[in-house]
Formats: sequence, structure tokens, C-alpha cells
Amino acid sequence: MITHVHRVAARRTLLLLALLAPAVPGWAAADAPLLLAHGQWSFAGGEVELQWNQDLAERLGLRLDMPGVHAPHAATVVSPALGVSGAHALTIAARHGAIQRYQGGALHLAAAGQLQLPTGAPIALEQLRLAALPNRNDTLGILDASGAVLFELDAMMTTLDAARQRLSVVSSDLRISAALAARIGRPEVAGWVIASLGLETQAAQPGAQVSVPAPVRHWDGEPAPDGDVYRTDLMMLENKVQFTRCNGCSGNAGSGEMVITPDAELKNNLNAGELLPTVPGDPLGTSSARWAASIPWRRMFSDDGGPYQNDQHPYLVWNMYRVNAEGGLQQIGASWAKHAFFAINSNCLYPDEPPGFAVGPGCEDLYSAGTNDALWIMSPRNEILAHSGQWGRCGSVFDPDCTGRPTYPREDDQYQGRLRVNEQQVSPTAHRGARWLFETWYVARDDINPLNSMATQRVRPRWSNNLWTFRSSGYALGPAIDRWVAPGSNHPTERNTRVDTGNGSAILAMKARQLPNGQWRYDYALMNIDAGTARLGGSGSNLRLHDHVGLRALSVEVAGTVDPGGIGFHDVDAQPDNDWTVSTAPGRLSWTARDDDAHGLGWGTLYAFSLHSPHGPGTGTVRVQGGGEHPHDVVTLVPGGAPVR
Repeated sequence: MITHVHRVAARRTLLLLALLAPAVPGWAAADAPLLLAHGQWSFAGGEVELQWNQDLAERLGLRLDMPGVHAPHAATVVSPALGVSGAHALTIAARHGAIQRYQGGALHLAAAGQLQLPTGAPIALEQLRLAALPNRNDTLGILDASGAVLFELDAMMTTLDAARQRLSVVSSDLRISAALAARIGRPEVAGWVIASLGLETQAAQPGAQVSVPAPVRHWDGEPAPDGDVYRTDLMMLENKVQFTRCNGCSGNAGSGEMVITPDAELKNNLNAGELLPTVPGDPLGTSSARWAASIPWRRMFSDDGGPYQNDQHPYLVWNMYRVNAEGGLQQIGASWAKHAFFAINSNCLYPDEPPGFAVGPGCEDLYSAGTNDALWIMSPRNEILAHSGQWGRCGSVFDPDCTGRPTYPREDDQYQGRLRVNEQQVSPTAHRGARWLFETWYVARDDINPLNSMATQRVRPRWSNNLWTFRSSGYALGPAIDRWVAPGSNHPTERNTRVDTGNGSAILAMKARQLPNGQWRYDYALMNIDAGTARLGGSGSNLRLHDHVGLRALSVEVAGTVDPGGIGFHDVDAQPDNDWTVSTAPGRLSWTARDDDAHGLGWGTLYAFSLHSPHGPGTGTVRVQGGGEHPHDVVTLVPGGAPVR
């Protein structure tokens, strides 16, 4: 039996696979000219699909009522294909296959059902239309009969297919407008993502078609004009944080499990022979690469092409941390890896950079909260060898039998793979004096500086009106651990040291402080940036990772005895049955991964270690052990070490 959710997943798969057709901008063979839409085009008819965040909507008093709706679980409602009237048309202006502006008109819904607000009469869906926002022509909104904007479309992944005369919005976020937020008495949710929207519509009045040369791509390692080389250096431009849903949330004293999802906007290095800031005002925002390479952005299971002859693409992960009042840094949440699949390419260095399979120099792209809440493009991090940027597709959740075909759909409870955190971990009343950090990271193959592909900002959790909100401030490039202790710090009680394992890198940071009883508390944080080893099987897109292992042990040099009651360990899940085991030997206190922990401390993840000692800090070593590698002795501060010079 083919259920509605299977049809939705199949439609998405087919639509995304259609992006690979040569007629779509950016997906043609490297030297083939592109046939692109140009000038004024008008579109009418077609269908819209919504994936509605039911959990969030109910908390806001919004309800979507329509016949044929499918609710795979309480958290999400998937609409049937909503008809679009053929009696009205939306007009756009295109240039070389990209939409320059929405010129006028609208697409009117022709669907039964209604949108119920907390107060007042319901709004019939057939009264809604997709049109350009007032005083803006770069995106669309959903307007009611009076012209009031209810929702704004954002992060529109749009293809304009000249050959098929079709406009497709593969994915977009539906954000609550400021007007609607005020109307329902919740101004704080203006801009929040409430649904994902897809659209297909046909040309009612086709415009011109022009043939243009395929874009010239320069990949990482290719020679540049002055004898230098093109290099990959992807940067995180901005991130934002949104509460997405929660199972059983009740506030500061509650224990519900919530999902938190980011908007993550990137920008490729814009250098073309000279060093210019890609992210102005940030110390990490200027690339050392004088020539920016294009970055492959090929969707999973596309053809083997591009510089690596596979379906190479970046991966996005996000993490949440808490800095406790006593000074320690702990990670409290982590997502799976989201696989990038389409590049919007806006604000590029070179004009007419097409959307599609690569991010060009200086180009920006956004993966927003709606797209980052999609399990069908997410997989466990241990399927990816981060320091090389390689994904083991064979044996992955997408292709467990190595057939070369994706396994869609997968069962989705709307929590698996997302960043999940218990209310108690973010409660300001449960953790008085604490502060919270949120981190996002794009992992791109051959990236010369992974630290500027990361960004961190402070978030302030607050429970109000049946919602958790997270006010953000202090955005900066780099990982959260560098916000805890600055790199190169010479403070007498703290250090931050980069560790090169030979198979990626890690950061070891520490703080020491004297307690009222005269003892010293030591907090160590080990962040595995991209360290890991694996045996590789297969080739190209049919790569398989065997025995993928991250970091498996940490050992601190100590003088004298250590207070057993002061020894601590904290991983991400806070479940004691997989905590690292503690052992002591003369002059050493060690933590080691359990034998049944196959992967250890994986990439993009931080573990925290603490101890109490009667001895103050001095220079010594902390030993970090990876899988199958020689241990790495890191010079830092330890209890009773040599005098600091």
C-alpha cells in the first residue's frame, strides 16, 4: 500500500533528482552551453505542498484544517497537493536562468480548508495567494484577501527550467510575518519557521530562452593566473537559533525534550588575487587563500562528476553548550549531519553565477531552520570522515545495501537526528549563573581552515507563554571552545591548545580555580574538530568507511593524590552507561572509552573532564589518544606541574 507520506517522499525525491537534468542551470556537462530562461515569464496553475509544524502551531494557537491532510505523528502535518488556480498568474523577471525579481500578479490557492487563528474568524485557504511582498520584489509571501502578509517565504531553492517551461520551488521556509505574530499576540515569534513549502507551476506565457556558456569552474588545487593555486575556504556568515518542537515541555522545572534548529548562512571566500575580508570585522574572516575555488555542492546519488568524480557536497552540523557557574564547559546537544544538496548562489563575486551543483567565489547560501529539520537529508556523523570530507555512502542510512539508490522514505518521529536537549539542561533556574553557546559548522572537503567554517554565539534561554525562546548575541567565527578559553591565552590558570593528530585536529582547553577549602578544581574540555581514522573500501560515490574511530582516551599528569569525589566526566547524552571509565596510575589520572563504544569521541563533539587536587597549576602534559594512533602529549597546565615560565 502506498501511503500519503510515501507519495510525499517519492515526490520530493523525484523533484530533487530532476535537478540533475542538463536543462537545469548549473547541472549541465562542464563544457556544454546552458539553455536558460531570460526576460519576463508568467506562471499559473500547479500545486503547493506544505509540511506544517503542528507542535509549534498548536503552541501558538494556529490550526490548519483541510480534507486529506496526513499526520504521520503529532508533531507534523503534511498537506495534500494544494491546487493553484490557473485563472491568475505570477510574473517574474529572469536573467540567465535566475529569478531577478517578482514583477507582479499572484498564484491563488484553489484548495478547500481553512487556517484557524487563536481569535477571530478562520481564513479560508482559497482566499490566500502567493505574491511578492509589499515594497519587496525579491521573495514571495502568503497574503490574505485584504493584502495582509501572513507568512513570508525564505531560503527559496528555486529552479527555472526553460526547456520544460516550469518553475519549481524545491524547498522554502514559511516564516511567520510580524503582522501575524502581532495579530496572535506573540510578537516574539515573528520570523519563526512554521512550515516548509514546495511549489510547482507551469508557464502561462513563456519568455525568452538564451544559450550561454557554462560557467568556468576552478576547483581546489588548480593553478591560478599568477602561479598560485585555487583553494577551498568556506566561511559561516550568520546563524540563528529557533525552538522547533518539544515533547512534554512545561518550563524551567520541567523535563521535556525539545528540538532546537538553526538557520545557517555561509559565504565562500571572495579573493581573486588579493586578500580581502569575506566576513568583515572578524579575525578569522579574511582567508589566507588569494584565489577562491568553487566548492562542489552535488546532491547525494547524483552522477559521479566534479573534481572528485563523486557526489561530493558539504555537511552541516550544530551543537549546544553550557558554561556552568563553576567554570566548566559542557556540550548538551548535537545534531546529525545535514547533507547539502542545492546552492542558491546569491551575492556572488562574479555575475550570473547559476544555482545548482557548486558554490562560486564570494557566493552566499542559506540552509534555514525548515531545511535543517528534514531527516531525509540527515545521517549520523560517523558516516563521514570529517578531516578528508569523505562520506561513506555504502552502508549508510541512505544506502545500507550499497545499491547506489536512496532508501526513501525513512520513518521520522521528528526527533531523531535533530539537536535534542532536555529542558533541565537549558533552565536558567536550574543552572543559576550559567551561560549557553550555540555552534554551527559546514564541513567542506579540502577546506584550508575549518575553524572559520564554524561560528558560535551566546544564546539566552527563556520560558514564556508555553514556548522556549533563545535570544542570540555575540556572533563570531570559530568553535565554542575558543569562546570558553581564547586560543593562545597566557592566563596563569587557563590554556587553549590545538592538537594535530595527523588524521585531523582537536582542541584541548582547560581552566583551574582555587576553591574556598583550598583545593584546586581543574576543568578540561577536549573538542574533536575533525580527527578520526577509518579503513576505506570502494571508490568514488561507492565509498565505505570501516572501523571509523575518533578519540578514545585522555590522561592528565598529576602530582600526588586526587580527590576521588572531585573526578568528573560529561559527554553529550548525559547517560551514565556509556561514560568513559576512570583509572589511576602513579602520576596519571586517565579516562578511557568503553570497549563497546566503537567510535569514541567523534568529530565535531566535545567531552568535559574535571578533577580536584591540593596542588596548584603548573606546566605538564595531557595525553590524547586516538584510534590506532600514537598518543599525543599536549603541553598545558596540570595539578602540581613545573613552574610556569
